[in-house]
Amino acid sequence: MKLLTKEQHKFLLENYQDTSALVLAEMLNIKYKTNFNTDQIKQYKARYHLKTKVRYKLLTKVQHKYLLENYRGKSVLDLTNMLNHNFKTNFTVTQINAYKARRNLVSGLRNCENGTERITNGYTFVKITEGWYPKQKMVWEQANGPLSEDKILIFADRNTKNCELTNLLVATKRDLAMMNGKRMSYSDPELTKTALNIVRLQQVVDEKEAE
Repeated sequence: MKLLTKEQHKFLLENYQDTSALVLAEMLNIKYKTNFNTDQIKQYKARYHLKTKVRYKLLTKVQHKYLLENYRGKSVLDLTNMLNHNFKTNFTVTQINAYKARRNLVSGLRNCENGTERITNGYTFVKITEGWYPKQKMVWEQANGPLSEDKILIFADRNTKNCELTNLLVATKRDLAMMNGKRMSYSDPELTKTALNIVRLQQVVDEKEAE
């Protein structure tokens, strides 16, 4: 039985030349929700005579030193964001994860399986390969696609642990600021929906009057 499907094999062919087996396994697992490990991908590549090109050095000496000073106690997602913020780079989580793995740099964080949930500051987060992801955003995006950067999600019943799709309302930061300013925060979902419609209508009125 072949390890990869035709579609997965095509994906591997498109990406293997400059990508390690470790990263390829992770990319496949993310894209196809599989559980391939590094050894399986190494053997598969060898069977089909697929050789990875010599990889360039990912980080500069300064960036490498910064990573060594900061990787302990940080998720790969947080570490990647820190590097990109401080050095104006565009590293991906996959690149930094592979870079750490090749050098046996362990963060010290407790390993959790993907799908594990934890609550931080009253909000639920779900473990994914890249780190911890807000559960409410994951639930909404699974049903509707990516949430645009100018939008946020609010909880209709004010319960931040209730991540049911029917309890999630899309709003803007301005919507939320106006609702908070008018003390229109309710545990009744229908009242919250009404409040959201009211502040949106008020914004339309304000814009008309400003013309």
